[in-house]
Amino acid sequence: MDVQDYFEFIDETSIRIKGHRIYVDEVLEEHLQGKEPEEILRCFPRLPLEKIYATRLYYEANKTEVEAYLARVREEKRKSEKEWQRNLP
Repeated sequence: MDVQDYFEFIDETSIRIKGHRIYVDEVLEEHLQGKEPEEILRCFPRLPLEKIYATRLYYEANKTEVEAYLARVREEKRKSEKEWQRNLP
């Protein structure tokens, strides 16, 4: 599997599934909650099942690296949420 065929590596907190506006972390969060590929497909109906499997395979083959990526994404989302709440009127 050539990851360049399936993913766009934008920056250290943004890996998008090629051809979609869906990020790897969105699919993996569903996977890590225990959802099967067919259940994930219901969450992202326009995402081909092949790309869901490719995302899971990428995670399993690069677990340490992807876990670090997920931690960065979660931290970035936490900071954004905190900033958003701070700026509420």
